[in-house]
Amino acid sequence: MNRRQFWSGKGFYAALALLVAGAATASFLAINSMMSRLSAADSASAPSAAQSGTQDAKGETEPWTQSEAAADAKQQDVPKTAQTPSSAQSASSAAPASSSAPASSPAAQSASSASAAPAASPQQPWAAPLNGEILQGFSGDNLVYNATLRDWRTHNGVDIAGHKNVGVHAPADGTVTDVVEDDGVWGAVIEVTCADGRAVRLCGVTEPKVKTGDAVRRGQTLALLGEVPCESSLGDHLHVEVLTEDAYTDPQALFGQAG
Repeated sequence: MNRRQFWSGKGFYAALALLVAGAATASFLAINSMMSRLSAADSASAPSAAQSGTQDAKGETEPWTQSEAAADAKQQDVPKTAQTPSSAQSASSAAPASSSAPASSPAAQSASSASAAPAASPQQPWAAPLNGEILQGFSGDNLVYNATLRDWRTHNGVDIAGHKNVGVHAPADGTVTDVVEDDGVWGAVIEVTCADGRAVRLCGVTEPKVKTGDAVRRGQTLALLGEVPCESSLGDHLHVEVLTEDAYTDPQALFGQAG
């Protein structure tokens, strides 16, 4: 078979098929190249979109939602009128002038005078149970000579001179917690537990006018003055002891020196 017969017969169609296949292959390659470029461009722009958006429950991105929410919160926190540094300095410099202005109204001057006046001293909660000379004071831990018992011992109270049958008064508001008619050493004793918790013992009294459990007021007569057997060498007097949390303390520190 010669060339002319080949091209005039089946050979023509075979050559045509080859051309069509080559054209299809070229088209496929061109389309594939274009798709690759588009895919690369989408990949390059994907991070910026992910950064500017938030993810929902399925992991999908909702762009701008987070940015808008943050902007709204920030705007709500901004005060309606912001004070600039220059205005703040102006307000600060103006403050002393207004505060230093004198009060012009009589009411303001009266209030100023009242605040400057010293406060009245409150009424003393304690008073001496008997007015008289201090014969012997509180010795604390020091030993003193007892002329009646002829020995050295601490003196746990204070001795106030007086005359028999004069009134002995409550030194403070409180409750009678003990009444002893005569213990043989201190004579009759009345103990008053005061409102502040201190216990006061009035030794050397007679004819008690109160009983255990009675509420008493400062200055109220509790008994009459009698005698103190263990300190008879001092003459007629009242022996007063004060216990603060079961420790002896100086009575004169509470009601001052009687006299």
